[in-house]
Amino acid sequence: MFTTDPWNSRPRDNASGQSLADLAAIALSMSDVNERSEAAIIAAQHILASRNTIEQDGGVIAELDQVDIDSANKALAVRSQARGVTVAQYSEHVVEDLEFR
Repeated sequence: MFTTDPWNSRPRDNASGQSLADLAAIALSMSDVNERSEAAIIAAQHILASRNTIEQDGGVIAELDQVDIDSANKALAVRSQARGVTVAQYSEHVVEDLEFR
């Protein structure tokens, strides 16, 4: 998604696909068309805000640890899992307090 690279050319992070699947599930679970539209908008805003924070954190880790962005994203996933929180929750903490990393 949003790439000139074919999907099968290299491994990709599943976060974007999972976010879209979550958004679709929320939209389909709502009973009223208006409720579905409102829920979809709210879910999309939340997903985009979380993704933005995750990307910021990836940049922070890459800069502070002097690694490339792919290595930073892998470290982000490992660190969040080690703390038992989602990547988005971990990212929020790191962006707020760099010592949390």
